[in-house]
Amino acid sequence: YLSGAPHEQLIRDGHEVGVGSWDSASYDLSGASEEGAVQLRSRFVTLRDQVTNITGVPVRLMRPPLGLADEAFAKVASSARLSTVLWSVELPDNLPGQEPLSTLAKTKAQRLQPGDIVFVAGSWTHKLAALPFFLQSAYDKGFEFVPISLFLQFPNDKPH
Repeated sequence: YLSGAPHEQLIRDGHEVGVGSWDSASYDLSGASEEGAVQLRSRFVTLRDQVTNITGVPVRLMRPPLGLADEAFAKVASSARLSTVLWSVELPDNLPGQEPLSTLAKTKAQRLQPGDIVFVAGSWTHKLAALPFFLQSAYDKGFEFVPISLFLQFPNDKPH
């Protein structure tokens, strides 16, 4: 997520570059015309190319809005040379009255399963504060973290 973030540093630090969407509207393609799918593909290609031009890194990943994607969405994204990535674990936000972030993050880490994809976005301040607790608990449980491109094993691609 590059909204205002210093993308050059993120890339140097080994973070992956992917795209989401122009807005958080759901892309429901059920019953959509072929023209609708073509227009959506065009939006994906434009977004992919703009982010690639800005970052200098080929973009191959697409996170669907709100994490909602079906087979038709994945097909359109694939036609734009984007792999759809859905997450299985989201770091917690700490809302008033909830347990401390450290407890919430450790609980999330204890529930990790091999192959889980961790999503860190949204309320950045809280999620970033939870990250050290989550990572330490996950490492203690024997997990390692790899770039998503390595996890998905893109051919002829190096992690960025």
